Amino acid sequence: MTVRRYIKLRGERLPQDRLNAGTLAFFLVIPIASLVYGWGLQYGPTSRAGLALPIVTTFFASAGLLAAFASLNTYCAEAFPKKRREVIAGKYLVQFTFSAFSSAGVVPLMEAIGIGPTATIGTVLVLMAGGLTFLTAGYANTMVERVDAKRLRPGVAWSWPTMIPTEGVFPIATIGSLR
Repeated sequence: MTVRRYIKLRGERLPQDRLNAGTLAFFLVIPIASLVYGWGLQYGPTSRAGLALPIVTTFFASAGLLAAFASLNTYCAEAFPKKRREVIAGKYLVQFTFSAFSSAGVVPLMEAIGIGPTATIGTVLVLMAGGLTFLTAGYANTMVERVDAKRLRPGVAWSWPTMIPTEGVFPIATIGSLR
């Protein structure tokens, strides 16, 4: 739906239109669910809600994460169609690296300041990520034009970074009839 709306607005379809599909998840669903979860656990164990509040808010936060990451995946696939596998693999590498570091650091942080403030910090980080995604969606063409202008400028030796082909890293993935 989001892509169709931008096609009507602009008259053409661009890969960054996919990023706009995750805007609602980045700016509304994930932050609200995270804040309600964190502060509900901070002050709610004695309330009548019991486990219902964490279960429901975890569901909504997870649904928001699925929507946000789906928009990022489709953008990566459409923005770099010839290097689709490598770009998505790089996205997952960055995503899971941040996930590992945040998982390692969240327990000591929760023990030091509590789960409510920790959820607030996480919400601020989600809003910053959403803001960067929103800026990328709005200025992707300008960014590409600047890179192309630098590349075409005489006397500047610059080229796109070369990526290791997937076959070189994961040879088992390309064996057989799937190749």
